[in-house]
Amino acid sequence: MNRQKPLITLEICAATLDDCLAAQAEGAQRVELNTALALGGLTPSAGVLVEVKRQTDLKVIAMIRPRDGGFHYGEAELTVMERDIDILLKHRADGFAFGVLHADRTLNVEACRRVIKRMKGRDAVFHRAFDLVPNPEEVLETLIDLGVKRVLTSGQKPTALEGAAVIRKLIEQAAGRIEILPGSGVTETNALELIEKTGARQLHASLSGVAEDKTMDSDLPFAFRAAPLPEHQFKKTHAKRVRTLRSALNGLTQ
Repeated sequence: MNRQKPLITLEICAATLDDCLAAQAEGAQRVELNTALALGGLTPSAGVLVEVKRQTDLKVIAMIRPRDGGFHYGEAELTVMERDIDILLKHRADGFAFGVLHADRTLNVEACRRVIKRMKGRDAVFHRAFDLVPNPEEVLETLIDLGVKRVLTSGQKPTALEGAAVIRKLIEQAAGRIEILPGSGVTETNALELIEKTGARQLHASLSGVAEDKTMDSDLPFAFRAAPLPEHQFKKTHAKRVRTLRSALNGLTQ
C-alpha cells in the first residue's frame, strides 16, 4: 500500500546519528545535520553523515558553518567552507545550509555565489543569517536569482511564531520561486498555529531534551566547557601568545 505524502514537511535540527534515527522513526522527512548545536550549529563530521545516509532514508541538509560568533567570514574560512562542501558531497549530502554576510549584516553576494557554485546543484539553503539582514525583501529576490532553494527564517524575530506575519509576507512574495522554512521555537504545541498564521507547508524544529553523560557528573572537580561568550564573540588563536610561549620554551636549557 502506498503511503500518502504528508501535507507538511517536517525538518529536524539534528547533531547525532541517534537524533536522526529518532527523527526518522517518528515521521520527519528531512534533517539539518550539525554539530555543536549549543553554538547555533556548526559543520558536521563526515563520519556522522556517512552513518545517517547508511542507516536512514532521510534527506540530509548539512550545515556549512566553520565557526560560531557570526556570519562574516574571511578568505581562510570561505576556503574551509568550500572544502567541507567537497567532502560532504562525496558522502551524499542532499544539500547545504549556509549564510555569508558582510560586517554590516548585508548579504555578501559574491561569497554566496562562490559557495553555491561549489554545491554542484544540490539544495542550497540560506539559514537564519537571513534574520539579520536589514532588507529581507530585497535579499529574498537576490537569493532567488542566486539559485537558493530554501530560506530558513524566524521572520526576523526571536521565534517563528513571533515573526509569523513577516513569514507570511515572505511566502507571498516568494510565490513558489523559493521555499520559506519557518524555524526557531517551533514545538509540538505551537506548530499548527504557526502553519495557520503563515501558510507554510514545511517546518524546522529541534524538539530536543536533556540527556546525561555520567562521566561529567556533578562531582566533577573542574570544567571542560568554557563559559559562554556573547553572541558576537568567538575563540580565536592569538598569534602573539603562541609566539611568546614558543620563545619562552626555546629559551630553556638542559
